[in-house]
Amino acid sequence: MTETFGRPRVRSWQVVAFDYGPSKEDPSYMYSAVDKVPAARPVGELMQKEKEHHQSLLKTPGLYAHMVLLDPDRWEKGLYSLWQSREQAVPVKADCVSDYEVLDSYRQMQGAA
Repeated sequence: MTETFGRPRVRSWQVVAFDYGPSKEDPSYMYSAVDKVPAARPVGELMQKEKEHHQSLLKTPGLYAHMVLLDPDRWEKGLYSLWQSREQAVPVKADCVSDYEVLDSYRQMQGAA
């Protein structure tokens, strides 16, 4: 395949943080957020701030799971959260925020992403 089409760029996310929250109820809502990593800000400093926010978010009622990702190819950060309900979700500010209804066919998560 690579002989015919070459080697395409592959988007790769590095997991910075992943943990389950306090909610044991099946989630019904998910949001994903992708934002640029500012060129003027040191990446380590930004990821440390995201880890701190991640840790504080883990105490939020209704949170099922939260993950922070870094794409070093496009210099973007990704935030993904599963919530028991939309009303309990903590709003996020980012370039691109998407939200989803988790279908009833949801199956118990087995480990991290």
